[in-house]
Amino acid sequence: MAPNVVLATGGYASDWSLGSYLEKYPPKLTGMPATADEFSTDDDITLGISIGAGLVDMEKVQVHPTVWVNPSDPSNPGKVLAGEPMHDVDSMLIDCDGKRFCNKLGPRAYITDKMFSQNPLYAETKKWNETNKDPTFSLVLSSLAAANANKHVDHYLNKGLLMKIDGVNALEKVNESAHVYCEISTTRIS
Repeated sequence: MAPNVVLATGGYASDWSLGSYLEKYPPKLTGMPATADEFSTDDDITLGISIGAGLVDMEKVQVHPTVWVNPSDPSNPGKVLAGEPMHDVDSMLIDCDGKRFCNKLGPRAYITDKMFSQNPLYAETKKWNETNKDPTFSLVLSSLAAANANKHVDHYLNKGLLMKIDGVNALEKVNESAHVYCEISTTRIS
């Protein structure tokens, strides 16, 4: 018999029910959308505990700063992860005023904190109020950056999660609508 066994269960990020592990361990994240699918509940963790398993680092929940919001279903708590190639290319992460607010190449925790800090209450308390509207931002790629992330750009365009616009002037209109949808835009900067 092995002295230790690791039970990798897939997490619990999609269990928003009362008394869930999400509510218990990182309560500040209760009500946040998740990129984990519906399978990511705490069923396997509960099963493990029932046979004597211990828990380690349950409060260590990663928040990925950039997810796609489906414009046809913006309130759905399940989101699509914006893949790393969308960050690796020469893109800009901007707020609803069209301003850069962080170094997008920083660690995820730093970027997430800067995003949440756009909300004055969070900026002061570092606690997320689940009644807050989820903050929305734009990830802007130049035509060269979009070409470098070609397969990913095409994939997200086909899913309707990415919008191509032409010219810097059109970007202003996208930012206005970013209050409603997290519009991820491709623009040609001349």
